[in-house]
Amino acid sequence: MHRRRDGRTYSVLPGGGIDEGEVAQDACLRELQEETGLTGTLGALLPTPWEIEAPALYFSVRTEPAQPVLGGPERLRGSEENSYEPAWVPLDQVDSLDLVPAAARAAVQLASEAHQAGAGHGTARSPDGGDIAGAQAVVREATSTDDAALWPLASALATSYQPTWTHFREGLRSIVADPDATVIVAVEGENLIGYVHVLVHEAFHADGAIGWIEELMVHEDRRGTGCGRVLMAAAEHWARDTADVAYIAVATRRAERFYQAIGYQASATYFKKAFR
Repeated sequence: MHRRRDGRTYSVLPGGGIDEGEVAQDACLRELQEETGLTGTLGALLPTPWEIEAPALYFSVRTEPAQPVLGGPERLRGSEENSYEPAWVPLDQVDSLDLVPAAARAAVQLASEAHQAGAGHGTARSPDGGDIAGAQAVVREATSTDDAALWPLASALATSYQPTWTHFREGLRSIVADPDATVIVAVEGENLIGYVHVLVHEAFHADGAIGWIEELMVHEDRRGTGCGRVLMAAAEHWARDTADVAYIAVATRRAERFYQAIGYQASATYFKKAFR
């Protein structure tokens, strides 16, 4: 989307905010259609730098090469001083654009590399085969080698039990090997600053699969920066990509306002019977 505003010319990717009750994946496709008239198929969640000032998620989307047509609120508020022009840009010309923010440029690079590697809707990787990282944070699936970095956060989350290193390490390996579960981490430079443990399983009452958030933890110095929202959106994307989940739920007595703010509603009373 080519933009001209207050005398400045620059470019952005189609996108916008998430409506109440909407998930990030649906918002991505809705914004694309509203702003360009194009419809698409959602692909991978791209591990772009996570910017604290304006946290955002970027997805690869496959669409037909039709002529984009400006629509939505942008068409209504456009003027000579504040113009919007949707357009296709060849990949070899992207570097010549003033594409903002930096995460958008990383998203284009990741999607391009994944497409050239034949993994257009799979996991996006950087040219050297790793996730894009740097001073800003990226969100990615954990591996068993993240155990030492995860341990301080996981042990700090517990209230009813005292985790042990041995069981934690074994548990992480088990989760990583389980196709129906994962741990998604937010990493800032060399520091792991948050994680979410999510899984899917069959449920008779849902006539299929449901998603479940087992744990969500963000380092106390990074709370209130949008890290938790990004992790939850990534968990929802993983669950919906792994199974046709009817819903995703979390059982917690803490952070009620946080979950309500991202579209979750109180649904049941949580009962627990302890055996140790």
